Amino acid sequence: MATELACLSTDLTDFQENNTAVFFTLLAPAQKRIVAIPADSTFREALRKGSPETIRRYVENNLEEIKSVLKERLQARPALESVMWPEGRVYDESAGDNNVMEEFFVQGRAALQSGDFSKAAKCFEISAEKSKELNRATAENFHAYALLLRGETLRARMLLSRICAGRCPFPSAYWNLACGMTEEQHREQLRVLAEGIRKAPHFQLLRGAVFIGVSSGHPMLTRWLCCLPMIEAQLLAFYLDYEQMSPSEKEAALFRIGAYVYEGEPLIPDPLEHLITPESTKEFFQAMFKRQRHTEVVDFWFRCRKQIAFMRYDFWKIRADYFEKFGQRAMAVKSFKSELHCRLSSIASKPKFRANKMFLNATRTRAGIYLCRCMAPELRVYGRKIHQMLSRFSDTYGISLIPENLDIRKLFEEYTEAPAETFSSPAPAREAKSNVNQNFRHIYSYQRR
Repeated sequence: MATELACLSTDLTDFQENNTAVFFTLLAPAQKRIVAIPADSTFREALRKGSPETIRRYVENNLEEIKSVLKERLQARPALESVMWPEGRVYDESAGDNNVMEEFFVQGRAALQSGDFSKAAKCFEISAEKSKELNRATAENFHAYALLLRGETLRARMLLSRICAGRCPFPSAYWNLACGMTEEQHREQLRVLAEGIRKAPHFQLLRGAVFIGVSSGHPMLTRWLCCLPMIEAQLLAFYLDYEQMSPSEKEAALFRIGAYVYEGEPLIPDPLEHLITPESTKEFFQAMFKRQRHTEVVDFWFRCRKQIAFMRYDFWKIRADYFEKFGQRAMAVKSFKSELHCRLSSIASKPKFRANKMFLNATRTRAGIYLCRCMAPELRVYGRKIHQMLSRFSDTYGISLIPENLDIRKLFEEYTEAPAETFSSPAPAREAKSNVNQNFRHIYSYQRR
């Protein structure tokens, strides 16, 4: 796996230069707290009794205090002093080389870094006028960011509202739009953050939505709370959802709260890191498994990482391994199918992957493992598709990655009715992503060609 990651690392580009370190800090558990809920003797006594109703009464009696502690730990109030550096780059569409950044965009970024926000805003405005589609949206996002730093919140909000009205892939656009609103507009802020969580998931958006939602309320608040690996969030989620829970669900929720108290809060790998080691993800999954299979946190983590890594085989490998650990075989096989497509696309389009025998052997080995899984009757439909992908790849490129297992060959070789797969792009087949322009090479941290 180390060789595979080393091979992949040379294919990555910069992503959110100024966001990664901040994002990691926001994920880490707070070092200072107003009140240590797990250390509260009353809470400990209630937990020791092991009664769901006792814990519910404790939360009810200390509701405002728990909310206050959670908000203090989150520190995620959308405000002008907490705007987020925008994602992406703008490329010169008239240049023959797709790697050439647009001139005014380069000048605007330099002006931002030097503190000349007026010049930056003007440069990004010109860059947006010269650009189309995602390049234009990226320039407008930077333009709005510069306007916010200048204090022109109304112009920035007008610009960001138009960007966010479409299928905007930038978490910063939603966050900065919320930051440009006043505290009195908290319901509108919450609406924008909720839309961002749906379209461009990011832990900062989640924390901001919970920060406002615990005071204002929202239909999605319980679901958001469940995605935060914090004891206060779990207590509030338990309390808010208590009446709708069955006895077994109450017991499972109580066990999870106990696990967070006795095991502590886990550290989460930054989903925006270019390369995440198998060891760190394994520790993460194990930590969530110990906390009563806290899948909501992992699912949201995958949604965040998918924004930058859905074109990479290592993302789908991590996802397949996760579903294997949690016993979801069908989801694991589906994830492996996407992993295999990315692997085959990389081999087809990049000589360094084709010449890497360890990578080829790893691909063949994993294919053998999952084809064996797919011998189960309920998974054979996926096994046929996987085998057909390998067979057609072998016919096209003369590289056989089909396992030598005779039982696998006998079971799957007779099925040839599926349409042919193509491997010209290192991404799972997705019609919705087919028109992604060169700008997404940096938004998604992946060099496609």
